[in-house]
Amino acid sequence: MTSFYTAEAQEHAQQLMDNTLKYYSKRSLFMEQAPSFNFELNADQLLAKALKVGFIKKVGEDKYELNEDYSGGKA
Repeated sequence: MTSFYTAEAQEHAQQLMDNTLKYYSKRSLFMEQAPSFNFELNADQLLAKALKVGFIKKVGEDKYELNEDYSGGKA
């Protein structure tokens, strides 16, 4: 079966279903977390906040690793 979704989108969807998402791109972080902030932050602002509070850390070009030990924080 052919899909019109990109391989990245398909992998992201599978990770969400498996509840094993450990890496984000700026876009995937925004798509998953923006509702939690009532869409009041744009993608750049949300990324900066997530990095500042330690929710994620940068591990590559537009690749961010989820901090499994994150317990909440304010910035």
